Amino acid sequence: MRNQYAPSLAVKAITLLRRERRLPLKGDVLCQPGDRVMPNQVIARARLPGRIIPFSISRSLGVAPSRLAEYLLKKKGDKVDAGEVIAKRSSFLKVFSAQAVSPAKGTLLSVSPLTGQALIQAPFKPVEVMAFLRGTVIEVIPERGALIEGYAGLVQGAFGLGKETYGELLPIVDSPEQVLNETPGIDDIRAKVVMAGAMVSKNVFIDLIEAGASAVITGGFRFGDAMDLGKEINAKDRKSAGGFQGVLVVTEGFGRIEMARKTFELLCESAGRMVSVSGITQVRAGVVRPEILIHRDVTMDPPRATDLNETIGFLEPGRMVRVISGKRFGKTGKLVSLPKDPQRIETGAFVRAAKIEFDNGREELVPRANLELE
Repeated sequence: MRNQYAPSLAVKAITLLRRERRLPLKGDVLCQPGDRVMPNQVIARARLPGRIIPFSISRSLGVAPSRLAEYLLKKKGDKVDAGEVIAKRSSFLKVFSAQAVSPAKGTLLSVSPLTGQALIQAPFKPVEVMAFLRGTVIEVIPERGALIEGYAGLVQGAFGLGKETYGELLPIVDSPEQVLNETPGIDDIRAKVVMAGAMVSKNVFIDLIEAGASAVITGGFRFGDAMDLGKEINAKDRKSAGGFQGVLVVTEGFGRIEMARKTFELLCESAGRMVSVSGITQVRAGVVRPEILIHRDVTMDPPRATDLNETIGFLEPGRMVRVISGKRFGKTGKLVSLPKDPQRIETGAFVRAAKIEFDNGREELVPRANLELE
């Protein structure tokens, strides 16, 4: 019988990784092949042009566009502040006056004598790319970035919010099934990556981030809360230069789901280590999963060959699996057998199924399509 392949989220104590770190536009690369880099080290930098803001000077002054040159106080290329007077008109004996002020900080690009419109360009925004992975630069991408290789522990998540961040890993629960509905009293979580258990509420997540945590890792998260939080993060990113700095990584899925024991134990063993966390998630073509990289100094603690072996993604008796759809969603168990013929399940349909033994000792048939390797 042909092997049955099953997907799985990577959870590895240590593995050899390569990460391409690239600017969204041309800029300056700040590293060379062979350089050793740290996760929060800037390896490339560029300047993103600010947005163009139009406004009408002739309307503000109440004069024809062709006469604007008489009243301008600034010339093309001058720097202006928000609210600064750009043009001013006073009547005879200064009984009446009108003025045009800049709507934003930036540079005066032009004033049209045909339309009376002025254009202000907001200041350039610095764009920096960090290494994210502790390792060695093996290739430089001219004007864009670099390819970095290094050893690290890897935990892939099912869903994430936010961008990228770094910090010391801090477990704040004692078990993978623990739920945080109230913010725990912790003396100092500034710049820490906080690890919870089966679920964190939206309010607790926000409290932890506002207290200074750089990221929160949890087994499960409510779907509605995730959608609301995503909208809030996008709104803050649009309104402010820094945007929302917090990152959320959900390792299992939506709802109250116990964090996989393997994941929980690896993260607990890594307490105090520096980790890189990405909440970036893409579910369309070219899937991007959120991830946690656990940095290690392999010169002091070299990996064993057995640590680096890849696990083949085949369903076979004895392997631990996770249910990713249906009634038992989020549950884990041991694969007992793979019946050769299609089996009838609760819905009445005949499908290729697997017999799974769950924690309570009960064996159930689960469609193979609803399983992934733990």
